[in-house]
Amino acid sequence: MSNITMTREMKLAYLGGLFDGEGSAGVYQIKRKHYPNGSEYKTHVPTMQIRMCDPEPVAFMLDVFPNAWHGTTQPNGLSKAGLKKKVVYEWRSSHKRALTIAIELYPYLINEHKKAQVASIIKHYGVDIPCSVKD
Repeated sequence: MSNITMTREMKLAYLGGLFDGEGSAGVYQIKRKHYPNGSEYKTHVPTMQIRMCDPEPVAFMLDVFPNAWHGTTQPNGLSKAGLKKKVVYEWRSSHKRALTIAIELYPYLINEHKKAQVASIIKHYGVDIPCSVKD
């Protein structure tokens, strides 16, 4: 990002657009092991993530929402064009942290599919959906 001083609202508007284009969210069912007997059970984990080949927007997301996992993946093999695949940068948040982020970002989302994904996290915790930002 540039050297412009951004308000929290400006940052959320930018990240809402980033999430509209590159993000995904949902409440995913996963298997867990119950210790000490080792039996498996299913649980639901609200998760939000952004994955892309450009590191700067992912780093900005991490600056605004620092309590999240981030990392990189180097895909194996070559692309269809025969070139080495690019590194993928990822930001991910889950559980109650994802709820906090979902509530903050929801008003800035435009893409109806992404709004529905983020709303599923908010509804999972029984919280009211925030109003969208007016023009």
